[in-house]
Amino acid sequence: MRLAAATGVLCWAHLSVAAGAMSPGTALPSMEGTTLSGKTVVLPREADGQPAVLVIGFTKSAVKATRPWTEGCRSEASKKTPPDVICYDVRMVEEVPRLFRGAMERGMRSGLPATLQDRTILVYKDNDAWRQRLGVADDDLAYVVVVDRGGLVRTTAVGGAVPADLGKVLGTP
Repeated sequence: MRLAAATGVLCWAHLSVAAGAMSPGTALPSMEGTTLSGKTVVLPREADGQPAVLVIGFTKSAVKATRPWTEGCRSEASKKTPPDVICYDVRMVEEVPRLFRGAMERGMRSGLPATLQDRTILVYKDNDAWRQRLGVADDDLAYVVVVDRGGLVRTTAVGGAVPADLGKVLGTP
């Protein structure tokens, strides 16, 4: 299985696995959020039985670390028709004051195609619980969770460096 092989690859050089990270083989806890297109979603149910990669960021400056992961994942996934993995850009934005959320969402939607808006999820609650689950030590890093078809965590990774062989991680040639 493509994601089973990812377990070893994703955790090698340039990445450090968080000490408090979710363990491989455990179920991904439900994560409720809103897509940039306005739909309410719950992961892993939203993946509808497909493997998924969640690239999670906790601050605006985390985009420097999450963007390469998200773009790399989407690029590799697009090499197959239909894609055999769903790549989600998850933004933990609970700390953004309600007054500014509309402007933030409009800014994020600007220039982003509808298909990517559906894969960009804003999580407005339980951010501290997710920090704890992921063993977050630095809010400015990318926290990556690879989930299989059944919603089980295959691996987690932390960092800004994307492995050169990301295709192997995702099972693409």
